[in-house]
Amino acid sequence: MDEFGETPLILACQNKNKDIVHLLLQYGADANLKNNNQDTALNIACANGDLHIIKLLLNNHANINGQGKYGDSPLICACKCGYVEVVKLLLEHRSDITILNEDQETAITLASNLGYETIVNLLELSFVM
Repeated sequence: MDEFGETPLILACQNKNKDIVHLLLQYGADANLKNNNQDTALNIACANGDLHIIKLLLNNHANINGQGKYGDSPLICACKCGYVEVVKLLLEHRSDITILNEDQETAITLASNLGYETIVNLLELSFVM
């Protein structure tokens, strides 16, 4: 860990280096360790929109609902950035759409406020199911 609490896995996710992420997970890296901002590797990967890395993390028991310092879950991170495919993947893995961040916003509230209609529709459909 560095002075910011960044683990090698988190750094690999920040740099979108799927080969290093894969290698670190193979050697037992903990996908749920948090940095000083309370973000996990999955939060970072979802904010970056990297589907391959997200799949690797989910297959290695990453907490799909882990919240960062400001309460953003991986789903909220993906919604903030408008990553439709990431949102679909997280919903397939049963991400909790009712989580509130520190501003009392859910993923659907954020997506709606940002004008991401496709994401809003996906979230509404998953809420009904």
